[in-house]
Amino acid sequence: MTSMEELRRDLGVSTCCGQCFSCAEEILSEHLAATAEIQETVLKRPVFSN
Repeated sequence: MTSMEELRRDLGVSTCCGQCFSCAEEILSEHLAATAEIQETVLKRPVFSN
């Protein structure tokens, strides 16, 4: 999941009263930040060649 639109479409998040929108948006932002950090770490590893 990379957007609130995907959360709405696939999981039905924030499609009724909208009270969970801010919480869902915060969790999504934390997830995206953690994912970016992991990808950055992987890219920084040295490449060994034969």
